[in-house]
Amino acid sequence: MFYRLHLLIEHSEDWSMLCKEFDVSAKPLLYFLANINGSYVRAELTKISCNHDECKDGYYLDQFVYKVKKNKEVYGVVYFNREDRHFNKIRYILTLEDYSSSIRKLINDRLGFFISTKGHKNLEEFTVLFPFGRRTEFEELRDQLDEMGTVHLFDVTKVSDTVLPTYPRLTQRETEVMQTAWSSGYFNYPKNINLEEMARDMSIKRSTLDYHLREGVKKSIQFLIDTGMYEWQ
Repeated sequence: MFYRLHLLIEHSEDWSMLCKEFDVSAKPLLYFLANINGSYVRAELTKISCNHDECKDGYYLDQFVYKVKKNKEVYGVVYFNREDRHFNKIRYILTLEDYSSSIRKLINDRLGFFISTKGHKNLEEFTVLFPFGRRTEFEELRDQLDEMGTVHLFDVTKVSDTVLPTYPRLTQRETEVMQTAWSSGYFNYPKNINLEEMARDMSIKRSTLDYHLREGVKKSIQFLIDTGMYEWQ
């Protein structure tokens, strides 16, 4: 039996508070720790996006990134740009931050496993799984989070191990087809290769390729829906 925490918090002095000022969304994608001169630094890759009119020329998000760089908890920022299919501006930023006073350390020290994290306006949202369920442990965690900011939601529920995230269970053939389609540019627009060409390259029938490709895509999408790891645009 596991315990799932749904947490909404205004994290005082964290750069995520800038999301309220700029009306942008932040979606952490991955993070890792580095030991620099005996101190741990958190490197985190985050997707920053917005879809209102001020974002059209990209200057709006550039100003946001500039403000992030000025945050005293951030040691450095690297970023690059992209436009999505709706021409809304997106920035991917890699921040180097102090780990010792972070929410991630607080939760990781209690063996918490992050399922999802995101931020919008002034709120950070976390979904975390814990292998323990002692009331005193969660009360202590709540007290420490209160010291880091304003907690708007701290909801703990029991869950079975069947809801733990897994990878989509593709067959070996489905995996091979999906990897080939991706590397060949089948999912690009416009496509770099069509089904007939890909089937010929893989020495299989077009109908067989089409079947395995559809099954692979279907299972992958179902996995994202079931685990809540998708993000509405």
